[in-house]
Amino acid sequence: WNRGENIQLEVFEDYWGEPAKLDVRIDQVADSDVRALGLQAGDYDSIETDPTFITDLEGAEGVEIYSGDFLLEPVHMGMNMNIPEGGLPPEDTIPLDFFHDVNVRRGFNLAFDYEAFVEGAMAGLGAPIPHYLPQGMLGYDDSLPRFERDLAAAEEAFREAGYWDEGFTMTVLAEEGGIFEIAGLVLADSMAELNPNFHIRVLAVVEAQFDAAHAEDPFPYAAWIKNADPFADPAALFDAYIHPDGEWGSVHGFRNAYADPDRIASLVDEAAVELDQDRRVEIYQELAHILYQDPVWLIPGNERALMAHRSWVQNFQMNPLWPRPSLKFQYFDK
Repeated sequence: WNRGENIQLEVFEDYWGEPAKLDVRIDQVADSDVRALGLQAGDYDSIETDPTFITDLEGAEGVEIYSGDFLLEPVHMGMNMNIPEGGLPPEDTIPLDFFHDVNVRRGFNLAFDYEAFVEGAMAGLGAPIPHYLPQGMLGYDDSLPRFERDLAAAEEAFREAGYWDEGFTMTVLAEEGGIFEIAGLVLADSMAELNPNFHIRVLAVVEAQFDAAHAEDPFPYAAWIKNADPFADPAALFDAYIHPDGEWGSVHGFRNAYADPDRIASLVDEAAVELDQDRRVEIYQELAHILYQDPVWLIPGNERALMAHRSWVQNFQMNPLWPRPSLKFQYFDK
């Protein structure tokens, strides 16, 4: 392990079972353009792939694109209902209780251009999700309510909240480059198209800076964009991302937002210990309907598992929960 550069693995011929087939070197290459060019040149056999540059690789000689099922980690915009006094950037004009109003939260969800994000940033290799169950998870049903762009309804919501005439400026934090920053830019364009007085500043920072801010409690911005954690079961997802007293509920002050936080907490807790799977599905779908009316997240879309690789790489298995080079994340980021 050469910290910050690569990990080199050699086949252990004396392994008790069937030995690995190949020696492997996993390079840390932060720049997506360098990764893509290296793959095309044959310097790399497989790279971490982002939908935002997949079109640059399609049709490249000796390169194949693998597109699998949907991930269980849809892209999120977090809305902070627990903004600390003095925590916002000086450019922001929103009050600290900005997202306490359900009309504001619904207004953002109704204004976002989901089609532009999925067909543009995701190169068509994704889809919107119901609010709040991603494709492939227990309880998912394509008929569940999902937000679609409706500028008339968004205007009505912001008028009801009292921000239509005066407008506002708000900063959203995102990792620079790739799909998260682009989601922020789509949000900025969507809001400006809805009302020229709605200004979204996309503060794109390096991963380490984003992670440092993302881990603060209270969080010092009004909003951030990243993907969800990949959970195999909705119990973990809903506890972390929906429960008013869960991981994000406590940090972002969901109890300041939900119309009935105790009801949501009760349903999430009940589903987590219910042994009847049909009953669990009923609970999660009930929550999906509640959260459509009372959202605490904006979910731009969900991407498919992607991998760009040289054509000789065959017979691989993708991890459905984390379809990326896991060793990099396990060691390089520590």
